[in-house]
Amino acid sequence: MTVQKKFGPSRGLLARQGHAVIPHGEGLFLGDIIMPQSHKLKPGDRFGRLSVVSFSSVNKHRSRLYLCRCDCGTEKIFNRSDLHSGRSSSCGCLRIERHKAATSGEKNHFYIHGGSGTKLHRLWRGMFERCNDPKHISFKFYGGKGVTVCNEWKVFSVFRCWAQRNGYQNGLSIERIDPLGKYEPSNCEWITRAENTARCNKTRWGIAI
Repeated sequence: MTVQKKFGPSRGLLARQGHAVIPHGEGLFLGDIIMPQSHKLKPGDRFGRLSVVSFSSVNKHRSRLYLCRCDCGTEKIFNRSDLHSGRSSSCGCLRIERHKAATSGEKNHFYIHGGSGTKLHRLWRGMFERCNDPKHISFKFYGGKGVTVCNEWKVFSVFRCWAQRNGYQNGLSIERIDPLGKYEPSNCEWITRAENTARCNKTRWGIAI
């Protein structure tokens, strides 16, 4: 981009120093710099998923704003510099899609086998977090004391199958029969929240989930 300060060195001095100088009439003043006319966007110009519809206005910072239409159909106004720099390449739908991709599918172990959003899935996920995440509020009672989850239950569909075959219903909590043992089929059962609370008060172990 060819740039010349509005009140900077003379055009002749800039030329003698080897700088390219925009001829009179071929640029636009934006702030304190001259922008070539070629940097004006035209309807149909593409930036990622965005297509320029029309010029909108100039904001208080003297930046040109353009109305753009996203491939998803949403129309929004964007700053020209954001479009050119790549900071804006969609109406926001791309960011949402990337977030979903990062928290679902093969990129996220907790969602790999489906069932996300269900009560049973939250129980399963909480079981792993208590045993593996030092930042979890209950880690000191589980992972901090060596409690782990068996390898076969690392697959949610396997855990779900065991749960359904062993009386799982909404409102029940998973409890280890031996509080010193791991989470595994032979050491776990489903109990009511009241039973879980009673056991917690008695042994000061385990927390209802």
